[in-house]
Amino acid sequence: MATRNKGFETNNNSGELDFGLQSTITRNLSLGIGLGILGLANAFYALWHRQNLFANGLAEKSFCNVNQSIDCDSVAFSKFSALLGFPTAAWGMIFYALCMVFMLAAYFAAQDGKRERLFPTLRLLFFFNVVNIVPTLALAGVSLFKLGTLCHIVTGK
Repeated sequence: MATRNKGFETNNNSGELDFGLQSTITRNLSLGIGLGILGLANAFYALWHRQNLFANGLAEKSFCNVNQSIDCDSVAFSKFSALLGFPTAAWGMIFYALCMVFMLAAYFAAQDGKRERLFPTLRLLFFFNVVNIVPTLALAGVSLFKLGTLCHIVTGK
């Protein structure tokens, strides 16, 4: 018989997840892992693009330059494309890699049905993402208001 335990379905007070909740969590984490892979690939491209610009200059326009308002070269070539001497795209790669570690840990905990491992990991993942909002919004503001342009590749990471 399933009982309520701190707002989550468990079976027989054993601390195991109800099958419906377990399958929902694993499905959502699978989606999150897929999006994390896309984010990691996007951050990798942004880092490659930045490093290519610094090596070769602005001689060739990249495909992601649409107009004056959306100009990836200007964003990637600016002094704001690095934080603490480290490219922001590399920070993005670290962020996505850590998120994927947390999501994989949560996925396997959900597969095992053990809430004592799952929910602390999900809380940590949530906290990590909330903390990441601050620098993301700050850099978007700098890009939009200081540089006067956005980059859809950088904004995607």
